[in-house]
Amino acid sequence: MDALELAPGQFAITSVVHHVVVPVSIGSSTSMAICQTAHARAGEPVYDRMSRVV
Repeated sequence: MDALELAPGQFAITSVVHHVVVPVSIGSSTSMAICQTAHARAGEPVYDRMSRVV
């Protein structure tokens, strides 16, 4: 097998990983920012614990 035969498979794997990792990282960082903001505003420890879990 040469590089031209392997390229479509490499592109498929790269695309799948990109479409999984990017939304997960954006979602977790957004969730953490929301929890930390809620903890700073309300001062309740439950929001601090939630931001550590995320």
